[in-house]
Amino acid sequence: MTAQAGFVAPPTGSRSGLHVDDVDRMWSYTSVALLFTGGAVALRIFGLPGIDIHGPLHRLGVMDPFCGGTRGTYQLALGNVGAAWSWNPIAVLLGVGAVLFLARAAVGRVTHRWLNLALPRRWVLSAVALVLVVVEVNQQLQADRLRGR
Repeated sequence: MTAQAGFVAPPTGSRSGLHVDDVDRMWSYTSVALLFTGGAVALRIFGLPGIDIHGPLHRLGVMDPFCGGTRGTYQLALGNVGAAWSWNPIAVLLGVGAVLFLARAAVGRVTHRWLNLALPRRWVLSAVALVLVVVEVNQQLQADRLRGR
């Protein structure tokens, strides 16, 4: 039996919801959690990048939902959750998700039982779209701050 990614498209014949299985069906999300955590640790050790990593629209005052994410992740790595949230709420959401997925992975490795979540793709895409729209509006409302003015 091959492991399929979780959250979306539950395996054929199964139902949506939480399941405890012998197989980690959400390993890809754990990988993203590890990458996020590694990036946060690097920011904690080395600080913010000394180069401008913004795209061309940023210079025109158009913020994207991920604008402020590096500073938010840096603040989160320093333990300043409120400051992280003010720079970009997605950084805090990713941080909470990373902790949950890494804890899930640790328990799964020890017990050989994996908590998997399967949801209809439409629900996941709708939730992601809603979060991105709300964060986009939030980021655009603080465009002057994010541009450093």
